Amino acid sequence: MGKVFPRHVVGKLNQVMLKKLLSSQLRQNMASGVIATIINILVVALSYPLYLRMLGYEQYGVWLVLSSVMTFTQLSGLGIGPAVMKFVAEECALQNLPGIQRYAVAAMLILGVSGTLAMVLLLILNNPLVGLFKLDTDNARNVSRLLPWVGLASVYAYLLQIIGAVLSGLGRMDRTNYIQAAGSVMQLLTAGLLLWMGMGIVGMLMATVCACITMHVLLIFSIRQILKMRFFCRENVSFAHMVKVFHFGKNIFLGSIVSMLLNPFNRVMVSRYIGVAALPIYDIAYTGGMHIRNLVEVALRSILPEISHAVAEKTDAAKAKIFSIQHQAWGFVFKFGLVVYALLFMLAPLLLHLWLRDSFVATMPEIFRIMLVGTYASLIGVPAFYLLMGMGCVRHTLYSHAIQALLNVILVVMVASITGQLTLHSVVSCTSVAMAVSTAYLIWQSKRSMRNLFAHQ
Repeated sequence: MGKVFPRHVVGKLNQVMLKKLLSSQLRQNMASGVIATIINILVVALSYPLYLRMLGYEQYGVWLVLSSVMTFTQLSGLGIGPAVMKFVAEECALQNLPGIQRYAVAAMLILGVSGTLAMVLLLILNNPLVGLFKLDTDNARNVSRLLPWVGLASVYAYLLQIIGAVLSGLGRMDRTNYIQAAGSVMQLLTAGLLLWMGMGIVGMLMATVCACITMHVLLIFSIRQILKMRFFCRENVSFAHMVKVFHFGKNIFLGSIVSMLLNPFNRVMVSRYIGVAALPIYDIAYTGGMHIRNLVEVALRSILPEISHAVAEKTDAAKAKIFSIQHQAWGFVFKFGLVVYALLFMLAPLLLHLWLRDSFVATMPEIFRIMLVGTYASLIGVPAFYLLMGMGCVRHTLYSHAIQALLNVILVVMVASITGQLTLHSVVSCTSVAMAVSTAYLIWQSKRSMRNLFAHQ
């Protein structure tokens, strides 16, 4: 007769097996993030030449104006996506299907209320919002006409983020990442077809909706493969769950507001002082720089749980482990990251010319290089950012976003007030300086928090 293990030993063995399974899934989730980022970069690389060729600089600038309003409308999400992911993951660990459904429905109800309010506000402020960008009569009329539809599309897109958060909370962030990447590809292909058919900016909006519908179908299908969930059921409506999701999400919402101020503000200033045709040049530099930063940053996200575990131990060995993790992370940024950025800095004129061809503008390489310096300065602060989160000092990450956004606004307004004009060089330079100061604050606070954490050992 075989040996029988005591119940507590069997429990430990089950935990070990589960840990191995989760570790394997964790690696898949992390790898999917890198792959999805690469796909998104390729989509962006293909989309700019296509859109500029089909629409021209002015009409594509008008679309970017509409997408800026999209960003503001998505504030109606109130940061509930990450809250849903957290609570669904907790209920999943408890194998509590009713709890999962109640949190998902709670998030959708909150979005329904906030999205409705956002749409009403958008309709009321339609003309003042359009006036911010100082467009000519025809472009202003087109933006005003499409604005409500763009608002609806943005609320729908945030609903998909909530559904994706449910899938991620169920442990399949890899599927969420791949579906979102598939949505980006779908949007590019559909937009290309509709632009070829001569549908212009309306075609861009229709492509966005088609991509959202595709993602919606794939997300629901993936969730149903894991759990037979019933989203719309009376017993799944819980006011207590709504309050819990809202209270958690509001903290993330504040950080979202602060971080989202940067790019839309710069777009408004570029449109007002330089012209709507300059927006694509700014957007290529800013979006391109941030995508390159994200490609390197996505590999650093795995340090967060390791730091959290070490902080919980509060031993000398844990302190040494944190220093080792931080040293390796910064080594990765200064070695791999610096090589990537240095190559792009040197080859910027050639790569932009090959990429954009007839749409290439001579000032693009200089603008892009300045933005590369800024985003690399921001990348240096990523290890400190995750260290602070792992130690529970989340408020400092919020303060760093506030410093970056506020300093960017102050510098741009000062330049415009003193000189009476703005250039793309001055705008991206102000943004880069703000990023560097934010990084300095993160590093300072991470070192200070480390000293405080282990001061009594």
